[in-house]
Amino acid sequence: MRRKNLLTRTALGALSGALSLGLLSCAQTVTRPPPADRFYFPTGIAHVDVPGRTEGTLYVASANADRCYETGSIRALSLDALPQPLPPLGAPVPASGPAVIEDLGNPDPQSQRSIETFAGQLATWPLPSGGHRLVIPTRAEGSLLQIVDATGPAGTTLTCVPASADGAAPENCAEDALSLDAVPEGSESSDVPRAPAPIGVAIAPDGQTFITHIEMADDPWGSRTNERGYVVRMNAADPKLVAADFLQIPRGGTQSVAIGQRYAFVSARELGRGLDAVIAVPRDPEDKVLHAFPLQLQYAVTALRGIALSEDERTLYVVGRSVDDILLGGNPDVLLVASVAGPRSAAPVVRVTRVVPLPTAPAAIQRISRTGGSDLVLIVAQGSGSLAIYDEGIGQLVAEVRGLGVQPSQLAVDLRAGTVDGNSVEQARVYVSNFGDGRVAVVDLPDLARPEDARVVAYLGRRQDDVQSQHSNTCRIGDE
Repeated sequence: MRRKNLLTRTALGALSGALSLGLLSCAQTVTRPPPADRFYFPTGIAHVDVPGRTEGTLYVASANADRCYETGSIRALSLDALPQPLPPLGAPVPASGPAVIEDLGNPDPQSQRSIETFAGQLATWPLPSGGHRLVIPTRAEGSLLQIVDATGPAGTTLTCVPASADGAAPENCAEDALSLDAVPEGSESSDVPRAPAPIGVAIAPDGQTFITHIEMADDPWGSRTNERGYVVRMNAADPKLVAADFLQIPRGGTQSVAIGQRYAFVSARELGRGLDAVIAVPRDPEDKVLHAFPLQLQYAVTALRGIALSEDERTLYVVGRSVDDILLGGNPDVLLVASVAGPRSAAPVVRVTRVVPLPTAPAAIQRISRTGGSDLVLIVAQGSGSLAIYDEGIGQLVAEVRGLGVQPSQLAVDLRAGTVDGNSVEQARVYVSNFGDGRVAVVDLPDLARPEDARVVAYLGRRQDDVQSQHSNTCRIGDE
C-alpha cells in the first residue's frame, strides 16, 4: 500500500476525530501496556459458545480512550473459569443486588493482545479449522483494522494475524494491521480512496466483511475538499485490500451494518445535507449499484446508529438520533422500523412503517429471533444507562432495564434453551460493555416470551473511575 504522509496525517485525523467524539486525550502518552486485570473504556464485545461449557467465552475490546496507556487491548475471558462464578441464568437477583465480580482471574498471557487506541465494534467469524477470527477497527493513528485469531479449547489463545508479513505473529496486533487511511493498490489517485476513523464491522457466514467509517476522506488530503465516504468490503478469510474494495457512497459517515443475502444494509451516521439514510450495498462485486433510502420523517433525525435485519430480510430496525433530544424539549431519539420490499431483488425499496420513541442517546442494537414468535430488539441507550427492549409483535417497547452502568456501548447475546417452572423456554444472557465505568453488565432474559422479566444480574470487572490513574488526573471520560 502507498502510505503518503500516513503517520502525520492519520495522527492529525485521529486527534480531530477524538475531539469530535468528545474524547479528550491526555497531552502525553505513557508508554506502558494496558491493564491485564480489568477492562479500560470497553467498546466492542462478542460472545461465543464453547462446547462442553456453560457460559462460553467473551471477547472485549478496550478503547484506551484517554490514552493513559500505550495501546488498547483485546481480551478473551473464559466465563466458566471466573474465580467467582456468574449467577445461573434465571436465578433471582438477591436483595443485596447484582453480583459484582471484580476479579477476572489471573489472565493467561496468550488471552490478551494489544491493539490500537479507540476501538470500535468487534465482529467474529468461525474459522474453518476451528476457533474464531476477530476483526476490530480502531480510529487512532493509521485507522487500523486489527485481525486476531482466537483458538484453543476455550477460544482464549489470541494470535495477531499479520496483514502481509512472514514469520511469527506479533503480540501487538497493530504492528502489521491493515490501514484504512492508506491509499490501496489499484487507485488512480494518491489520496483516495481512504476510510479514516473506521468504527463498524459485520461479517457474513461466508466471511465477507463490511467496515464503516465516520470521518470523510478529502482529496487532496488536508484540503477539506472533494470529501467522500466509503463502505469497505473485504474477505475475512483473506484479509487484504485493493482500491475496488472501497465502495463510494453519498458524502457522509456510516456507522453499523446488517448483512442480508444480496445486500449489506448500512446506517448513515451523518449523511450530506442533514439527511439520514440506509444504504443497501451489493454483496456481489460485479454489482456496482448502491441504493440510498432517506428516512426523514416528522422527527429531526440526522444520525443513524445501530441497525438490524429480520431473518426474512423484510424488516429493518434502525436507531435514529435527533437534533434536539427530549431532555432539551425537542424530539426524542427513536427506533425506526422499516419494511424492505424486494430485499434480494435488483431494486429494493425501504419505507418506514413505525417510529418508536427511545431512551436518550441510543446506540447499539441487536435482534433476537424467537421460535414461532416475533422479533425482540435490544437497544443500548447511552444517555440513560439502560437497555430498551422492543417487541415487533406488539409494536412498542415492552421493557427498559436500568442500571447497566455509565455510557453503555455495545452488546453481545448468548442464546440458550432452558426451563422455567418445568416448561422448556428460550433464554438469553446479554453482555453490555460500559464505556464510561469500565465494566461489563450482565442482563438475563429468563424467558424470551416474557421480556419484561429482564434484569441486571452481574457486573464484570473493576470500575475504572475507582482506579486512580498513574498518568494524570486530567484524563476524562467522553462520549463513545
